[in-house]
Amino acid sequence: MLNKEYVESLTKTYIYSYTVAMQEVKNPDFAVQIAMNVVGMIYAIEQQKHSESNPLGALIMNIAAQALAQEKDNDNDGKTDGRDLDD
Repeated sequence: MLNKEYVESLTKTYIYSYTVAMQEVKNPDFAVQIAMNVVGMIYAIEQQKHSESNPLGALIMNIAAQALAQEKDNDNDGKTDGRDLDD
């Protein structure tokens, strides 16, 4: 369940993750993606812990994970690293 303390904790996690990412990659857009993924993974892990006692929550999390995986697959379609696959 989301409460004030948990939201504040996730916010601080995001800010810290963004700061560290900016120091490493020096690209604000990429730093946002990194920080969002860190917070998203922490949230997903916490929800998974709670969903063990909630079968509907587990089902929703599985559907969300599959949708995310499909979206990543769709984003990667057509993108190559510049090498010719026929070589």
